[in-house]
Amino acid sequence: MSDKRIAFQGEPGAYSEEALYLLHPDAASQPQREFRDVAEAVLARRAEYGLLPIENSLVGSVATNFDLIAESGLRRIRPSGPSQAKTASSTVPYS
Repeated sequence: MSDKRIAFQGEPGAYSEEALYLLHPDAASQPQREFRDVAEAVLARRAEYGLLPIENSLVGSVATNFDLIAESGLRRIRPSGPSQAKTASSTVPYS
C-alpha cells in the first residue's frame, strides 16, 4: 500500500504515527488534532485510511473510538502480519 494517505490523531512523531509506519512504511501520514478529525478526513476522502487506537496500555479500551467507528459508518479492518503484535491500533478505511 505505497503512497496511501493515512490520517492519525497526534503530532508528527507520535506513537500513532510510529504505528502507522509499522503497518505501512511507504504511507503519507496526515496528522489530525482529534480522533473525530481522523474519521472526517477519511469520510471527506482527504485520506484513504485512518488509524485509530482501540486499546491503550494505560487506560485499556478506548471506547470512544469504538463509538466513533460505529457512528461514522466506516469499516474497521485489522492489521495483519508481524506488525499486528507491535501496535494496538486499527486501520479504518472508508467504504
